[in-house]
Amino acid sequence: GNQTIFVDPYTVLYVQSQNKRTELVCADQVISCNSSLSDLAGSFLIFLSLHRGYYVNTLYITAIRRFEAD
Repeated sequence: GNQTIFVDPYTVLYVQSQNKRTELVCADQVISCNSSLSDLAGSFLIFLSLHRGYYVNTLYITAIRRFEAD
């Protein structure tokens, strides 16, 4: 429905664009919203864009290779 959910950014593992929706994948849940990644990009201070459809929380990155992050 139309509700506002406040999410602690430190619990979000990554954010992805999925079928014209944006999914915030958290440690304990997945939150889907209608906002685009570009709309949310200003909120992602601790996130790194590794691909145009993904933002990864830098607190959870342990290694970066050419085509992936761990």
